[in-house]
Amino acid sequence: VVLAGGESGGLYRTTDKGLNWTTLTQGITHGAFTAVKSHPTDEQTFYAATSGKIIKSTNGGATLTTSFSFSGLDVREFAISTTDPNVIIAACEEGILRTTNGGASWSWINTSNTWTVKQKPGDGTTFFAIRKNGAGADFLTSTDSGGSWSVSNSGLYQPMTGEAVTGAIIAVCPSEPARVYAYFCGSGSNLSGFIGVFKSINSGASWSNTHPTSAIGNSPTEYSV
Repeated sequence: VVLAGGESGGLYRTTDKGLNWTTLTQGITHGAFTAVKSHPTDEQTFYAATSGKIIKSTNGGATLTTSFSFSGLDVREFAISTTDPNVIIAACEEGILRTTNGGASWSWINTSNTWTVKQKPGDGTTFFAIRKNGAGADFLTSTDSGGSWSVSNSGLYQPMTGEAVTGAIIAVCPSEPARVYAYFCGSGSNLSGFIGVFKSINSGASWSNTHPTSAIGNSPTEYSV
C-alpha cells in the first residue's frame, strides 16, 4: 500500500505497487496535501495534512475524519513511533505538534518553524527534527517520545552574513541508526538554494560536512556522500 498527496490537491492510494490509483478525497474539501504517513503495522490507518487540518482514516481512506485543525496549519512531515503508534509527531511551520493517543488530541511542544522529523530506527522513543532559528537552524533530539527536545549543533553549518537556511530534511540509516544525514538548502551569497549535506555518526551529537573539501553551497565538483 502506497499513499500520495498532491501539491495541487487530492490524496491517492494504490494497493498494486502503483499500477492503479484510487482517489480518497472526492467527498471532502481540501487543498494541497503537504504530508501523509501510514501506521507502521496497520495499513488501513493513516494521517494526512491539508488545508489547515490533520485528517485520519482507519479504513484505508473509505472515511476521513478531522483529527486536528488550526488556522493556517502547514504540516511538513509526520513521524509515528514504531513501538507505540499512538505517539505521532508533526513537524509544522508553526512548530512541533504531538499526540500520544492516536490523534484524539494534540498539543504544541514548541512554536518554532520545523521542517522535518524522523524516528530513530529501532528506537520508538527517540526522534530527530530540524527547526529554523533566526537565519540558521537547530538539530533537535528527543529521547522521550517527543515530550522534550535538546539542541545539538556541533559541526553544523552556521550562516555567514547575508546567508540563511530556508529548509532541511533528515535521513537516518536503517541498518546503522546512529548515522544521520541532514540536507540543508538556503539563500544568499553563493548558496543558490543549496548549502550542503552534513553527517553524524553519533545520533546527532556532532556533525561533519560530507563534501571532501567542506565546501558550502553550489560547488562545480560533483561528489559522493
